[in-house]
Parts: sequence; structure tokens; C-alpha cells
Amino acid sequence: MSMVPTAANNTTLALTITAMAMEPGNPDVVYVSTLSDVYKTMDGGASWHPTRGNPGVVVLAMDPTNPQVLYSGSSPNGGVAKTTDGGRTWQPATNGMGVPAVFSIAVDPHDPLVVYAGTAGAGAYRAADGGANWTPLQIDTTVWSVLVDPEHGDIVYAGTNGQGVYV
Repeated sequence: MSMVPTAANNTTLALTITAMAMEPGNPDVVYVSTLSDVYKTMDGGASWHPTRGNPGVVVLAMDPTNPQVLYSGSSPNGGVAKTTDGGRTWQPATNGMGVPAVFSIAVDPHDPLVVYAGTAGAGAYRAADGGANWTPLQIDTTVWSVLVDPEHGDIVYAGTNGQGVYV
């Protein structure tokens, strides 16, 4: 397989790409996060357009049942933001969490209202209402990665900073 850069003449994406999310069933729609913005293509990468002006986005997660719903996590001190309109508008989703650096976000594939976020120094959080209200999990260290078991949504893995994996 050969890979080539998309929009090679577009200096907008000559930035550090920190995360990507693709619309299920439609590979032409892709979101990428950079340290300066979130960009979206609707034509398989031929053109890219910014979706918001929030710097520091390091992670993206898409609702597996509704591609119009995405979550972004920012660092430093950005918390979680959510869009329900495919990136046209983003709103903070930080109630109960504050605005820590967020390194990972996972959406439960069985119940997309359940969302997990891993943070710097503040552990991990769970929201059961699509990110409106967050509850801390019993992890008091940095969580770099969060994974929901695709077969059993009640099993969640959290990869930490020097303290292994929590389940």
C-alpha cells in the first residue's frame, strides 16, 4: 500500500496532527486535531476546513451511533468539548471535571451516552449523560489512555503514568 500526503499544497495541515476520527461508513469525512484547531474534510482529504478556534486539542472521539457527535480533549487546561452538529459548534462539557488536560476519551459502543476521559494528574472521569456531568473514577494519577471493551461496555481499561493498567 502506498500513502501520499493529502492537500499537499495546503499549509494549514502542515501542523502536528494529534488525533483523527473518521465517520463510520463514510471515509470521506475525517476530523483531525492539531495543537491549534480541529479540521474536517468532507472530500477524503482534498480540502480541510477548521471547525473551532480552541487550541491544544490532543484527542478526538466520535459517537459510534451518531457521527455528528464528537468529543475533543485539550491540553493544557482545556477539559472536554462536545459538538452535536459535526463540528460547526463546540461547547464545553466539563461539569464535575473542571478543565484539566485531557489526554484520552472513549465512548461506550453499547451506550454512547457513557463517555470516559483520562486526564493529567486528575485521574479518569465517567459521564453517563453524553458528557454533561462527569464523576471521578477511583484513579488518582495521570491517565494517558482509556479503552472500553467492545463486547462488554461495563469493562473499561485505563492506562496510567507509571502505575500500570486499571480495569
